[in-house]
Amino acid sequence: MKTTAKKGITGKTIAFTVIGGVLTVGVAYVIYQLLNKKPSTFGEGLTDVIDTVKETPSIVTSTIGKYTDKGFPLKVGSGGDNVISLQKFLNAQSGYSLVTDGKFGALTQKAVIGEQGIDESSWTNFKSMYPDAVKGQVTKGYFDNFIKGKY
Repeated sequence: MKTTAKKGITGKTIAFTVIGGVLTVGVAYVIYQLLNKKPSTFGEGLTDVIDTVKETPSIVTSTIGKYTDKGFPLKVGSGGDNVISLQKFLNAQSGYSLVTDGKFGALTQKAVIGEQGIDESSWTNFKSMYPDAVKGQVTKGYFDNFIKGKY
């Protein structure tokens, strides 16, 4: 007699179910909001769609993606091609072993702070050269001077 074991619910199954549920609720919310608005012109309808998407609950947008390309300064939460270039620059110039995944997280921030100067005198020196600098962030000026087009 052959017995088969039943597969239990795994953490992965629960995670996919929760994420699917949150996304479903988010899409349903957007559709509900759009159906309750009666635009008088196409342009007004388009504006309503854009406004509704901007008003989507933050839990839905945070589930969709933590790292976004919002331009400069590059900082924790930034993502995209500029962050990949920054990570390549930090690896090449200072020997960091960052994964070049385009996600500006804690390790990328630590490497940026290392470049800017960890101790107070190094930071003061860096700040005198780049007055708009913020510790742990990369400004457009610094990026354009040292990274853009090179990495």
